[in-house]
Amino acid sequence: IVIDDLKTLLCPILSFWGDVLCWRRWGIALLMFFLLMLTSVASTMAFLLECCIDSSGAHIAKAAVRSIMVAVKILLAVAVFGVFLRRARWFVPMRSLFRTCWRYVFHRRLAPKIWPFFRGTGETPKPK
Repeated sequence: IVIDDLKTLLCPILSFWGDVLCWRRWGIALLMFFLLMLTSVASTMAFLLECCIDSSGAHIAKAAVRSIMVAVKILLAVAVFGVFLRRARWFVPMRSLFRTCWRYVFHRRLAPKIWPFFRGTGETPKPK
């Protein structure tokens, strides 16, 4: 019974991460790639900064390392928002309401105006 419980618990999680690592879920894999790449670049720049601390470009390197680390933190926060908060039970109605408002404002229906049988008898179709 314990093994069956473990299988039902672990199989979906392992399948999800397998899909991410095989690039079947390319959005998450791409985000992870960019996070790891930014961290790697920031670490390399920090190492070079320590090696040549007396150089004239040290302040530029410090600013670049700081900005890359801030970017990594922002991307990590976006990833946490996307994974955890997007599927939260309380966030689903808010997302639906936002989607409804978005469609109401930007995706107006045009169907009755362009249907040929909906026009009156005296109206002629407008040339395109």
